[in-house]
Amino acid sequence: MKTKFLYIEYGRQKTYVDELTYSLATLLDHHSLVKSDVLVYTENTETYAQLPVTAVSIEQDITAYSLHGAYHFRVKPCVIKRALEEHGQDANIVFLDTDTYFKKNTDQYLAQINPQHVLMNKFEKHNPYPGEVLSPVQLPSGKIYAYDEQHSIMYNSGLVGLHAAHTACLADAIAIIDAMVKASFKAHTIEQCAVSEAFRIHQIQMVQLYKEVEHYWPSTDKKYMRRQLAGLAVSGVQPNGLPAGRIKHSWLRARLHKLPGFHKS
Repeated sequence: MKTKFLYIEYGRQKTYVDELTYSLATLLDHHSLVKSDVLVYTENTETYAQLPVTAVSIEQDITAYSLHGAYHFRVKPCVIKRALEEHGQDANIVFLDTDTYFKKNTDQYLAQINPQHVLMNKFEKHNPYPGEVLSPVQLPSGKIYAYDEQHSIMYNSGLVGLHAAHTACLADAIAIIDAMVKASFKAHTIEQCAVSEAFRIHQIQMVQLYKEVEHYWPSTDKKYMRRQLAGLAVSGVQPNGLPAGRIKHSWLRARLHKLPGFHKS
């Protein structure tokens, strides 16, 4: 089945746009795609008018998706669910955080997306919130969910690959988020847990995809990459409007860059 890649960009920060355009450049390095294959749901569609993407406005939806700013990470599953509803009949959807980049082609993983399998970036932990209590809540699917220290899990959601059949899982994930927010769960990662838990209770197998894609969410890596992205303009621009240069990044390089006097890229 055809695949559409999905990015979400809001907050009106140039850093996010720089991350997204670099991620897109590396995506196109390893995959043959046309403009309609890459969706960018954003507050400002004009930012992407000259790039090889299809921009979709969410300017009027951010307030509701984020619970009036109470939990901004809720925007992600809301937009993924919307994209599945709008495009999932014709294609699988692969969501990507802006702070990702591609190292290899992922077609062998994309082919595994089906009603019984989803892609997730990487397994993180069992029982991510020890001591937290969430009373049983009825979800839109009719399932009853309660946080369970014996079985609850969390995958990193920097990449999520879904089939249209998983729309109900996203609806349940949003409801789990809302219940966790109401129960005063403090962690900013409850979106990742809620999505993982929704797949778990629906008995959807989660396939990890992380060797081919780098998600540079740790703060040291993010600071390093953002410094490099800020200087990437000197490398020029490709005909498609995306950066021509590529960043040399590794776990060690990012940490050496913190040392005084170390400014090599």
